[in-house]
Order: sequence, then C-alpha cells, then structure tokens
Amino acid sequence: MWQWLHFRFGLPKPLLEPLAVERLYLDNYFSIAKAQRDLGYQPLFTTEQAMAACLPYYVDLFHQMKGAARPHAYDEPARSQFRHNVRRQPIPPAG
Repeated sequence: MWQWLHFRFGLPKPLLEPLAVERLYLDNYFSIAKAQRDLGYQPLFTTEQAMAACLPYYVDLFHQMKGAARPHAYDEPARSQFRHNVRRQPIPPAG
C-alpha cells in the first residue's frame, strides 16, 4: 500500500518497510541437525564459544562508530541560542 501512495502521490518512503517491521518481531532459529545427520558435520566451536570470541569485536566496533559519529545538529547550545533569539523578537501588532 505504501508503495502505491509513494509513487502515486509522492509521499516519502517510510523509515521502516512492513517487511522490516516483521523481521523485528519474528524469531529465527537455524538448526545444523540435517548437516550433522546427512554429512557428518561437526562445528568447530559451540555457540557460546563463538559468541565469547566475537562479541568483544562488535562491542569495540560499536564504540568506534559511536565515537566517529557527528554530534546531533540540534544540540543544547543551538537550542538555547534559538530560545534566546525568539524571546528577543518583538511581537508584531495584530491587524
């Protein structure tokens, strides 16, 4: 539906498409049972071992990305300056 509104009336694309919202609430579970049964596959690491090895990397990457991100353009000093300028403007007479 949003696609039709987007192309027909030029409405902006939603921040999250319906499929993306659906992915947020669905649980995904992947099993290696068939590969173990049919191919004799055995993983090199358990899930816990893999998470313990990978998680510090992604936490560090998150902090690097957060540190490199630009501060929000609408920060507190800009807001206080805006409020100061607005208060100093005279109110025009009605009419």
